[in-house]
Amino acid sequence: MAIALRALLLVFTVALGTAAAGYTSVGLILGAGVVGTGYLALMSSASVWVADGLVAVGLRLPPLANLAMARRHRALVERRLLAVFHLIAIGGWVMLTLRYFVSVPPRSTWRARR
Repeated sequence: MAIALRALLLVFTVALGTAAAGYTSVGLILGAGVVGTGYLALMSSASVWVADGLVAVGLRLPPLANLAMARRHRALVERRLLAVFHLIAIGGWVMLTLRYFVSVPPRSTWRARR
């Protein structure tokens, strides 16, 4: 956790420095990107816990609770599905983060389009 906080402090410092040096577009991309991806990570984490809760409740309700698999291996199924939910959330977060930082065109191409 301390390493992540130091990395955030470093990125925000770089964003402030680049904006103060006159490269405001770079500073805005870095600052907004970090805040946006942080928000996305928070939402992904919340989605994982909601999905895990739905699976836990679903395995205890009569249609699925009557299955032998749910009776005998409910904890194992919940753990494995939680791991799958984590992988999906991390993959989605990485994909959207890279999409944000990579797909932003340089400032010089904005002027060329006009």
